Amino acid sequence: MFKSTRRAKRARVAALSALALTAAWAAQAQTYAIEFVDSPASGSRMNASGAIVGAWTTWPCADHQCIPQSHVGVWRAEGRFELPTLPGYTASPAAIAAGGLVVGSLSDFLGPARAAIWQFAGGAYQVTDLGVLPGMTRAQAVGIDATGRVVGFSSAPLGWKPFVWTAATGMVDLTLAGFPADRPWDVSPEGRVSADDHSYHLDDVNSVRPFAAPPPGFRAATGVRSRINDHGDLAVFLGTTVSDPLYYLHRYTAATGAWQLLSGSPNGNLSRWGIGSIDAGATVVATVTSTAVRAQGPGGTAQSLGSQMSPAYVDAFVSTAGEEIADGRIVASVFIGRSPRLARLAPVQACVGACLRVASLVMTGVFVDDPKNPGSCTPKARNRIKARLRVTDAAGNPQAGVKIQARYLDDYDLNRPLTGRTNSNGELTLKHEGPACVGAVALLVEKASLPGWKLDRTQGVLNGQVIPLP
Repeated sequence: MFKSTRRAKRARVAALSALALTAAWAAQAQTYAIEFVDSPASGSRMNASGAIVGAWTTWPCADHQCIPQSHVGVWRAEGRFELPTLPGYTASPAAIAAGGLVVGSLSDFLGPARAAIWQFAGGAYQVTDLGVLPGMTRAQAVGIDATGRVVGFSSAPLGWKPFVWTAATGMVDLTLAGFPADRPWDVSPEGRVSADDHSYHLDDVNSVRPFAAPPPGFRAATGVRSRINDHGDLAVFLGTTVSDPLYYLHRYTAATGAWQLLSGSPNGNLSRWGIGSIDAGATVVATVTSTAVRAQGPGGTAQSLGSQMSPAYVDAFVSTAGEEIADGRIVASVFIGRSPRLARLAPVQACVGACLRVASLVMTGVFVDDPKNPGSCTPKARNRIKARLRVTDAAGNPQAGVKIQARYLDDYDLNRPLTGRTNSNGELTLKHEGPACVGAVALLVEKASLPGWKLDRTQGVLNGQVIPLP
């Protein structure tokens, strides 16, 4: 009886502790606004300055009937810059350092072939081939720490070796210093490496630690890309032990050797999934079954980032998430209208004081026929779009003279910024005319400016869409 009472007491204490932790994690939940970056584009890694590594698409022909072209590059404060490559290779970036240096690989039709870095100089990026280790045939760079050490592995048909590269030493075989012959998959800012079966610090060969055995029903994360923080905590997808595995998002706590299942959603070939980041507090950002999630550290489970979007962004869906940086911004792919856009999700709070609100946004669109080919998608067929906005204060009073900065987007490559000022009734009409047959046309309100006032991004309506009809 005494033992049962003690067990019941311990259970109550544990339950109360769990509730307290859950409340703490819930209290830290954010509301996010959209910082538009580009469209059509996507990105995954972001440095502390907000520079993003990703890709964008262009159509060489005006009617979008040709094969689109993909470009890989970086969005910096100065603009968008393509990453050059070498003949026969494509650029496959893996990470971006605080100063904007990009690391990754030059890939051929078989995958990563040569480790590479891209340095920004003279208004453009320049590529440097880091080569491969002696006796190896291919190499892949996976990350860079805060001191500029590039980590990766070099491979041959019968195995692989990890390496570290610096400008002073070149590419060095880590096994020669006593580190395990595991493939590295990430390196933290302070130089802690996550490899197939171990973690270690680049400065201390005695820091090598094997990962604890995975939970029952799961296999070790060998061969699976992971993210690691300075404490050695890990974010990774563990595969099930069946012959055709499904992968589930987990957090590994280095101090205890404990694995935590973060999401019960399985991932396979039919969904998009991947790790964005794990920060010093063990907060994990990832994509699970084509949905962006965030698991607050140190013990929170995965929550949809879409559920934390400001309600001012109507029907905006966050499909993928990449790196989260110290100021709380997250690089993401966000559906605005019917297509994904590259954006940063920025934490916001409700406005207090002199607050502007886009109280309404109504869009109309008309398909204008080519007179010689009615109903056809010829170059002379046009879309005519109107977006009517009304700007008020928090009490609903119309605000005149507010400068609105907005952007028209379609399902292809329309990315048109425009501005206007509200009239005495707080109203503004933004017009657009362009090619027809480009799917839904969306409008995103990015800024509303009036001296002494600020835009409340947690209220109102900041986006809309329309499909032009005859």
